[in-house]
Amino acid sequence: MQPIQRLLGSRQALTRLEARLTAQSRLLEQVRGLLEPALAQHCSGAILAGKTLTLLVAVPVWGSRLRYLAPQLERQLQQQGLGARRLRVRVVPPEGRPARRRPRRARPLSANNAKLLRDTAAAVGDRQLGEALLRLSRHTE
Repeated sequence: MQPIQRLLGSRQALTRLEARLTAQSRLLEQVRGLLEPALAQHCSGAILAGKTLTLLVAVPVWGSRLRYLAPQLERQLQQQGLGARRLRVRVVPPEGRPARRRPRRARPLSANNAKLLRDTAAAVGDRQLGEALLRLSRHTE
C-alpha cells in the first residue's frame, strides 16, 4: 500500500479535490432548490461531467421520479446557466446496504400452454425431448 500523501501528490492535489467537492456541493444545492422538498432530500449527489449532469439517489422509486421530471429540470438548469444538455439518474444504494432484489419466481404455465407442450411431446420423434416437454408441461397454474 502506498501512503496517502504519495497518492495525492501534493497540497495542490488536495486543493483541487476540495475545490471540486465544493463545486459539486453547490451544484447539488442548486438542483435541490429546483425539486419539491420530498424529492430534494433523496437526491444525494450531483456530478457534472462535460455536458452530462448525473444525479444520484439511493432508492429506485426516487430515481423514477427524477427521470420523469428530467426534461423540466434540464430546462430549468439551462435557464440558470448550467451547461448540462443531458440528465442521467443513477441509483446508488447507501454504503453497507446492498441493493435488495426480489428473487424471480418462475411463472406457472397456463392450462392451454401445458396442453400444447403435451401435444408437441407426443408428436416429437426424440424420446428425451418428449420426456423433457412432458416434465415442463406439469408446471401449470
